[in-house]
Amino acid sequence: DTQQDIIEATEWAIDQGSFNPIFRRKPVKFFAEIDGSDNWRNYEVEFDINGQESLDPLGSWSLGALLFRAEDKNNYYKLDINFKHNLVELRKSENGIGETIYLNNPIPRSYGRKIKEIPARDYRPFFDERVSDKAIDFNRWYHVKVRVNNNEITVYLDNRKIIEETNTAFANGGIGLTGYQGDVLFDNIIVRSLSGQTLFQDSFNNLNKWDISSD
Repeated sequence: DTQQDIIEATEWAIDQGSFNPIFRRKPVKFFAEIDGSDNWRNYEVEFDINGQESLDPLGSWSLGALLFRAEDKNNYYKLDINFKHNLVELRKSENGIGETIYLNNPIPRSYGRKIKEIPARDYRPFFDERVSDKAIDFNRWYHVKVRVNNNEITVYLDNRKIIEETNTAFANGGIGLTGYQGDVLFDNIIVRSLSGQTLFQDSFNNLNKWDISSD
C-alpha cells in the first residue's frame, strides 16, 4: 500500500514506494542504521534518483545527494546531483568543511558559491565523453552506482562511467542520503561488498532503517 504519512519534524515522506524529501531551506540528512557500517571500507552503492521541478524561488537548487564512507554527520564523501544546472559534483566534508573533488560543469553565479572558489581546471567533462554534460534533467529516473576501492572513487550514471578520482580523506564509513530545495525521489538502494555480498538494501516501504538529522 502507498504510504503518505509526512514526518513533520524532517519533511521526508514515503511516496508511492519511493523516498521523497519535501522542500525545506535546511538540508535533511538520512543515515542508514546498520550495525558495523562504520567499518565498511570497499563497497558499491547503487540507487535510483529522480529530481522534480525546483521549488527554490531563485531557481538555483534541486539537489539530491548520496553520502558515503560517512564517519559521522560532518565527515564524509558526497555525490551531489543538481537537476537545475546539470551539475554532478563529488565533494568531501572534513570536520564540516566542504571541498570539491570533481565537477562536470562551471557553477552558475546564482548557485550560491563564487566561481573563483573552484579553479577552472576542476571543471572537467565526464570520464565517458559519450555522456553529455547536459545529461541531468528533471522528471527522469537515473540509475547511479558509486564504487569505493581503497583510494579510488568511481561513479556510474546509467551504467556509464562518469567519474574516476583518487582521494585519501576517508578509508571507511556508512552511507546517507540528503536533499535540498526541491522534491527528489530515491528508490531501490543497495550496498554490496566488492565480493558481491549484500550489506544493505531498501526499497523504502518505511523509514525504519534510517536515522534522521537536520544538522
